[in-house]
Amino acid sequence: MSGLTTVQANCLAFIKRYQAEHAGASPAYTDIMDELGLASKSGVHRMVYGLIRRGRLRSLPGGWRTLEVIDDTRVDFMDLQRLSEPDFAYVCLKVDEELARRRKAGFNASIRSAA
Repeated sequence: MSGLTTVQANCLAFIKRYQAEHAGASPAYTDIMDELGLASKSGVHRMVYGLIRRGRLRSLPGGWRTLEVIDDTRVDFMDLQRLSEPDFAYVCLKVDEELARRRKAGFNASIRSAA
């Protein structure tokens, strides 16, 4: 997980694992605090909001324990905006090559709208 500290990556991994084990429910700050060995809930709050600022989490308004993990591919796509033009052209070339390979292999995936 590029751009994250080790503790942030561990926090995000725990949230994903917790949600997978609890039918999508988010962990409480005390759950995260205990898992990561942090001393206070304010430390968890800073960690969570750091992940929100980095585009890895979203906190849904109007409720408790409403963290939503942002799909890694969406985060990686946002990183494309920071690429130089030659690097972006290279990425586009590689995507085209991968799409051609998949078509040749018989994949029939529809293109999803970004809307």
